[in-house]
Amino acid sequence: MIPTPIRQSNLWTGGLVILLALLLGSGTAWAAKKTFTTCETKTSPAITLAMARASRALEEKRPEEALAILRKASRRAGKKSHHLLEFHLGIRLVEAKELEKSLEHFRRATKLCPTYAPAWQNIGRLAYETEKFDEAAHALGRAFELTGETRANLLYFQALARYRQEKWTRCAHLCLDLMNRFQENPKVEWVELAAAVATPAKKRPEVIDVLTKHISRLGDKPKFRRSLANLLLMEKRYPEALVHLKSLDHLGTITDSELMILGDICRMQAMPLEAAACYGRLATTKKASAQLTRKEAEALMAGFKPEKARMVLERGVKKWDSARLWLLVGQLRFEAKEYSKAETAFRQVIKHKPSDRHASVMLGYALFSQSKENEALQWLNKVIEANPKDSVKSLRDFILKKQNHQSKTS
Repeated sequence: MIPTPIRQSNLWTGGLVILLALLLGSGTAWAAKKTFTTCETKTSPAITLAMARASRALEEKRPEEALAILRKASRRAGKKSHHLLEFHLGIRLVEAKELEKSLEHFRRATKLCPTYAPAWQNIGRLAYETEKFDEAAHALGRAFELTGETRANLLYFQALARYRQEKWTRCAHLCLDLMNRFQENPKVEWVELAAAVATPAKKRPEVIDVLTKHISRLGDKPKFRRSLANLLLMEKRYPEALVHLKSLDHLGTITDSELMILGDICRMQAMPLEAAACYGRLATTKKASAQLTRKEAEALMAGFKPEKARMVLERGVKKWDSARLWLLVGQLRFEAKEYSKAETAFRQVIKHKPSDRHASVMLGYALFSQSKENEALQWLNKVIEANPKDSVKSLRDFILKKQNHQSKTS
């Protein structure tokens, strides 16, 4: 799930700072420009007066008047405006919900002072909210550079803008840079974004490697474990995925679908009883089904727990009159030498699937084991009629030979 969009509290830093404190200048300039800029210049007397009047109007809770004063000052200044005036006019326009006009003035502020980071930052926020994702990403990247590449949230939202723009590779590179630069205090939302872009950017192995470095810091966060487990599953790295799914289980946040996957992986990794435990837990929920019952029983059988498997199956056939479940019941009964009960189970299978070869063969064996040789021959012959080369022919021939011998000696 992709993190929530940029919020004002994240990128709207400072708000309207105390205007009088800024009337003396704009702060440090990064480099001298040949083109006209106001980075190192003070506001003109007219602009200074207008900003002071706007500040007083705000203090007296007259925001509409403050906006009108700043608008008029900007219009009169024209090309000789100042980036501080345009910046604060932009803020007041945001408060008035005039986002497009606000963007225009923040852009103007960056032209008047290309190194004024707050204006770039607010362009990033507003461009994102108005779905101008390319402009948002560029502005946030500029703000990140101008603030000394120390503010992780700017890099994160730049990556998020590229994600919304569907620039998968650029987004992935930004995510990897973010996770590598700021290793001391990683955020779960960074992980979610990196995991979301990994597949379309074809960067799953790289993202997995970076996320793995953060297990010690984020391992107690379910969203982190889930994101990493999903990536590992897509890469078919099942033993590693199993570790993270088990962590989700220990954290008490594993979902039913994840528990099913955990059971399937345990089964693949020769851990049948752990698999059976997963399936058994699911069987007590709304996920209960004939297929789930079969999986639990087969896992118990693989873990050499035939009695438990039989109990699971016999509960199952009462709910789901399934040929597959009856076949497993018959198999367990036959292996326990309970041939009469095995016969009943195999007949249930054939009732559902009259042409089932395995059930017909096993019914023949169950009948033969009860000395019901003539009945056994009926079912064995049926199989041989369908396939004259079937291996069960040897049992049929043995029974015929035995009967022939008995008739000669009687």
